[in-house]
Amino acid sequence: MTTHAVARRPGRAFAGALCALALLAARTARAMDAVHLSTNVILKGRIVSEAGDHVILELERGSVKIPRADIVRIEKLPAATVEELERLRALAAESAEASPAETPAAEERVASPRGLSPKAEERIKRLVAELASEDPAARAEARAKLEREGKAAVAALTGALFSESYFARLAAAELLGKAGARESVRDMLVALRSAVPDSTRVRPWQRQFVKALSASLERITGRPVDIRERMADQDKVVSRLLEWWDGPGDSKETPPREAACVGWDTPQVGEPEVAADDPERARKLWEARRVGARVHPYRPPRAFVENVFGEEAPWAAEKE
Repeated sequence: MTTHAVARRPGRAFAGALCALALLAARTARAMDAVHLSTNVILKGRIVSEAGDHVILELERGSVKIPRADIVRIEKLPAATVEELERLRALAAESAEASPAETPAAEERVASPRGLSPKAEERIKRLVAELASEDPAARAEARAKLEREGKAAVAALTGALFSESYFARLAAAELLGKAGARESVRDMLVALRSAVPDSTRVRPWQRQFVKALSASLERITGRPVDIRERMADQDKVVSRLLEWWDGPGDSKETPPREAACVGWDTPQVGEPEVAADDPERARKLWEARRVGARVHPYRPPRAFVENVFGEEAPWAAEKE
């Protein structure tokens, strides 16, 4: 059976796949490069410079400067030919005419401002709320479903980093790392700053949360995060991370030239949109992204407090 024969009697999934394929081919009409990083992240764009010890990769939202030491390999992606593009467009148009206008899953594909339908957003919010359940089985089920949601759940999980529930915070920290949520780095740094005190000891109920945040941040950014349960300079480790993100604290430039938050190629969760041609784009992004020193009053899990204080736990005095 030929491809055109299939196109005249397409299923809903096939018609949608053709449209998506045509769109993808249009976006890749020119040759692209795939840069494989040592952190298992793959950046796709067009290399504009390979001079010295850095590679400059042009992306849809600007360009990024990548140290060669962080690059595992560079893959040249083939460009789609004009004939292939025309054939895919024709197949997509033919499929759209032959397919029903509405499908049972149409509501799921209606884009909200964040790219999700209201139904999908509500489903993800319910799953995140389940992460705080007292029932371990319910938490495990919600966690598994959120992991399958992938990037769609990133915004909701980022908010859960500051939940009153220890279980929700811990699951969010781990799942964001698995999702490779580069858009959540700023909030993860804020959460880490809030969880690590200016002392030599992480509070007992914070240890797993700090460990999960550290592992996820290292997995996403490639920056080593070495925070242990007891160490004299753990606050310095966090301070170095914040300096990498915000730029040198003593810089007279605004924003500092080396601030990672300005050069980061992925917009952060909840970040205001700044026009690409705005002459003050770098400063506005830096002000929106830099990590403040606010401390979130994390509560310990109920089981921990009850083990220490018994049934008469002083909940009103638990704030850190």
